[in-house]
Amino acid sequence: MLSRRLGMYRDAERQFKSALKQQEVVDTFLYLAKVYIRLDQPKTSTDIYKGGLEKFPGETSLLTGIARIQEVCAVDSFHIYPKLVTGVDCHTQVVHGVSEEKI
Repeated sequence: MLSRRLGMYRDAERQFKSALKQQEVVDTFLYLAKVYIRLDQPKTSTDIYKGGLEKFPGETSLLTGIARIQEVCAVDSFHIYPKLVTGVDCHTQVVHGVSEEKI
């Protein structure tokens, strides 16, 4: 999305939210979550990833996004989001998901 590349994150946020209302696609959840990461809102980004997981359970790209945020937050503050799935759990789910797809 051009708005995101130009640093117009609030405009990109509105456009991605609008796109999700019209049609829920995994990529739109991913892009919207990245916008919130750029806006330094990891909690909101994680909520977007979790919303995507409700629609697309076991989607490895969404699980990986949560795990990456958890790793960064663990470095900054060990107990910043106690109710979120831990990064290790997300990585484990990703590995199991990839293993199941290969079978």
